[in-house]
Amino acid sequence: MRRTGYVRAAGCLYLLFVVFGQIASAQDGSSQNVGFRTEFLNHFDSSTKKMLSLAEAIPADKYAWRPATGVMSVAEVFTHVAEVDLHYLATSLNSKAPADLDPKSLAKLQEKDQVVAAVRRTFEFVRRTVEQMSDSDMEKTTTLYGRSSSYRNVLLQLLHHSSEHVGQTIAYARMNSIVPPWSR
Repeated sequence: MRRTGYVRAAGCLYLLFVVFGQIASAQDGSSQNVGFRTEFLNHFDSSTKKMLSLAEAIPADKYAWRPATGVMSVAEVFTHVAEVDLHYLATSLNSKAPADLDPKSLAKLQEKDQVVAAVRRTFEFVRRTVEQMSDSDMEKTTTLYGRSSSYRNVLLQLLHHSSEHVGQTIAYARMNSIVPPWSR
């Protein structure tokens, strides 16, 4: 009997430590929902915030600027990112964009206000699409560049592509003596 009492007491103490540990970590914010979807959205938000702040910081008269003949202009870089994001979602994740985000018409946009609005709407669409997915959806199989791939890998490719062009837009901005807003 005595041993059973110790086991029960130890079990109760263990349970209390677990419960109080979870409460404490919830209070200090360290018990966040982690998983691929959450981590992706954190990185995506960081990347898109930079892209949008650069899109807004670059003056409208620089949207036609390109560093050399045959290289994308400022407007073309931004619309390219939006177009490719929509392409990944449509072809690999079977998620159709709203009618006002037609990838074919994005490439024609040249005016700053139109470009910024389209890029913002595209990023919001990507975010909403991913928010509606579960972490288990990330393991679904699809096709990316003709090969079998997971949804997770498609989203990693989307993030990689977008981040690459954030670097390009930073270079474009600096070549035009524009300091990225987060560096001021």
